[in-house]
Amino acid sequence: MRIFSFTDGAHSYWSRNLKPIAKIEPEEIITVKTRDSSDGQINKDSNVKTLEKMDFTRVNPSTGPFYIENAEPGDTIAVNIMEIKNSGWGWTGIIPGFGLFAGDSSLQLELSGPALKIWISDEKYSRARFGDVEIEIKNDPFIGTIGVSPGVGGRFSIVPPRENGGNMDNKIIGEKSRLYLPVFVKGALLSLGDVHLSQGFYSI
Repeated sequence: MRIFSFTDGAHSYWSRNLKPIAKIEPEEIITVKTRDSSDGQINKDSNVKTLEKMDFTRVNPSTGPFYIENAEPGDTIAVNIMEIKNSGWGWTGIIPGFGLFAGDSSLQLELSGPALKIWISDEKYSRARFGDVEIEIKNDPFIGTIGVSPGVGGRFSIVPPRENGGNMDNKIIGEKSRLYLPVFVKGALLSLGDVHLSQGFYSI
């Protein structure tokens, strides 16, 4: 089994011109170490001031792309997600004007400013303090961003999901799941990142 790290390659945009970091065979099992969705701008010691300074052009970095041998335009690839391991911590951020309700003033929550919560995780649970109360949630990890190269030229934001996959934030793309993706370029050029520890709803 080969192991690939974000140090091998991470990108925060889609492009058919990205150079693959490796070629993999169909049915080959690989391990991929990814960056968090802030691209390392947030760490276990961060506070809300970090959110205020965050560079949003770097969000959702994905490791890859991987060139899949024999994958041709018009094909469909099946990606089997076998296991997801966490790094011992995670974070939750609330950022006014960014996220699910961004751009719709009728749905905006009344916030005085950004908020950040750091969670400490073991194999089964993540915990964080809210005032005097410690909250514990069960880990249910999934891959937030996973996709292949778009079929057209250009450079595209990785944040919105597209026909090539992308930042779907769908909690069913977790362990023991299988994701089908269309192939638009030779080799497919598969990338993934933005892994979540847990999420409370299904994206549609």
